[in-house]
Amino acid sequence: MRCRCSLEVLLGLLPAAAEQRPIADLASPVIARFDALPLHSAILGLMHECHSAAQPIVTQHWVDLIHMFVMRFAQSMGNTDPLQLLWERVAAHLAENWTLARLIRESGYGREHLRRLCQRQFGRGPMHQVIYLRMQRATELLVTTPKTIDAIAHEVGYQNPFVFSQRVHEMDRLAPSEYRRTK
Repeated sequence: MRCRCSLEVLLGLLPAAAEQRPIADLASPVIARFDALPLHSAILGLMHECHSAAQPIVTQHWVDLIHMFVMRFAQSMGNTDPLQLLWERVAAHLAENWTLARLIRESGYGREHLRRLCQRQFGRGPMHQVIYLRMQRATELLVTTPKTIDAIAHEVGYQNPFVFSQRVHEMDRLAPSEYRRTK
């Protein structure tokens, strides 16, 4: 059995059935930044499967993977989710004073609604998400840069290096200097 599937149908440029809506039509091309390597690799995998064993279940997995990559691209283009925009701003400006009141103001959500959205999306409240983002960045800096612990603490929004050290210790049971040495 040979795989016969139009690339336009596969990528959603043309609907495969009347009830399917295309991601984009040929009259409105889309140009945006996108890491094409995973999509390219999945397409090569599908082509290889179609020209070799062509097992339907494996072919379907390749098609699903390609569809996922295309949908990720399409969703990122039209994404105006205020919550995602908020967390992108926080991540870009970790050193700033992020309070719950500021998060509420910048997201445009009410206090309880923001809490519920964060709990559902991240499994933690808004301020814990700020701490999480700060710690993610801090651990990255500890491992990849020679910056001092004080400098890293300030860069991720901790004015007191002792409080910063406590947070790192709570996260990995290691002091920042130990974390840097072991990772």
